[in-house]
Amino acid sequence: IIEHAPEHGTTASQIDRFVAEAYFFRAYAYYQLVCKFGGVPILVNTAGDIDDPILYGPRASREEVMTRIYTDLNLAARELPLPSALADGEFGRISRTAAQAFKARAALYEGTRRKFHGEEQAEPHLKIAYEAADSVIQSGEHTLYTKGTQPYKDLFEYTGEEASEHVLVKLYGYQETQLLTHNYPYQMAVNYGVSRNFLNLYLNDTGLPFEDDPSLQLTYNDYFDGRDPRLAETALRRGVNTYQFGPFVPYAQSRTGFGIRKYVRNDGVTDQPSTLDYPLLRYAEVLLTYAEARFEHDGIISDEDLNRTVNALRDRVGMSNLILDDANKNPDPYLSDAKTGYPNVTGANKGVILEIRRERTIELAMEGFRYYDIMRWKEGKTFEQPLLGLYIPAKGEYDIDGDGTPDVYFATKGETPSTTAKLTLVIDQDILFSDGDHGYISPHKNNPGIWDETRDYFYPIPTDDRSLTGGALTQNPGWNDGLNF
Repeated sequence: IIEHAPEHGTTASQIDRFVAEAYFFRAYAYYQLVCKFGGVPILVNTAGDIDDPILYGPRASREEVMTRIYTDLNLAARELPLPSALADGEFGRISRTAAQAFKARAALYEGTRRKFHGEEQAEPHLKIAYEAADSVIQSGEHTLYTKGTQPYKDLFEYTGEEASEHVLVKLYGYQETQLLTHNYPYQMAVNYGVSRNFLNLYLNDTGLPFEDDPSLQLTYNDYFDGRDPRLAETALRRGVNTYQFGPFVPYAQSRTGFGIRKYVRNDGVTDQPSTLDYPLLRYAEVLLTYAEARFEHDGIISDEDLNRTVNALRDRVGMSNLILDDANKNPDPYLSDAKTGYPNVTGANKGVILEIRRERTIELAMEGFRYYDIMRWKEGKTFEQPLLGLYIPAKGEYDIDGDGTPDVYFATKGETPSTTAKLTLVIDQDILFSDGDHGYISPHKNNPGIWDETRDYFYPIPTDDRSLTGGALTQNPGWNDGLNF
């Protein structure tokens, strides 16, 4: 498109917007590559044929790839319209603020990765990140969605073009005469679950950290009572059990025992498959990017900056505000702990950055950010911590969803239980507990995470790609693909 569009338009105005969209998508593709592999070959022209030397060249440096991404996004933003200038029926097309928001995302990744991996020149990328985020904020084109009594929940279930929080979405519903649907809500509800450690990140509704004392052996709703409202709008609270495609069945639909609420309608309305537009960039991310990049750049952030970013998100759900001095005086021990938090965060201002990370984790939960956040923060050892779920004190039947009838019976091997539960699970065969015949559900107990700190922050370069270049494409450190070059 970038090369040949001029051949197919009679005026610049006919092609500039399409070329700008092409620049955006090229930057999007290179960002995905640099996150996975680091430096990669840069191709800015199409190959003449299969023997063209540009197909067999070496990697560019990560700095060169990031410069290419910024250049493409700057070119895109220059020609793309603001969201308010989109014509009827154009919702979902790339806009100027989408290019700026994506630039902020890419620069935050690179800046914080450099900072926490001990590399040079982190500050220029962090500056690019908060300036790009600020340009979206200052544009006035987007606001947080605040309609109704549960706007955070509703944003992922009911809203469409009226949601000014959406910077970029993937469109579903009727596109001309074709109906496009997805089954993301069903997949989230049936195939995924949340961990106890994740639930512990949510503050109490008083604004104080939640204290998960293992000796208390907390039951299902103990984790939800008196907490940040987003918890019960992300994970499935006991008693909220009417999914659009049937009742919630613990463990059969969640390998940790805790179900998924986000994206999943449970008001009795059947809309599976779903036609809800899927958010790719939203304003909440922009606000969090500004807060994190601004602080990580030089350790300076004001309460005013926090009020227009982190606290705007907390205000939406009725949570108390983050106060700069208070956070630094009392950093959350859970977020500071090497097993449950971020030991790489140190210094007099660590309380603030820990709270910004908390806010990012819970606000953007299940939106595809967590893995690469862990990568850029150099916290890969997190993956070695056990993944634990609901506490089960002993074998027997349990009414986990709170509807008055038993849902599951946990049986010992050889037992033939007399139960009306919908599901029977044999301990150490169908389900694993942290302490033998009782304890926290531990789905990966027999397959614990193993992390190589010197290798695993990048994927290996595919062997076929290396072979085709005869070794010009070098392998990432620590990976052995068996090739002799």
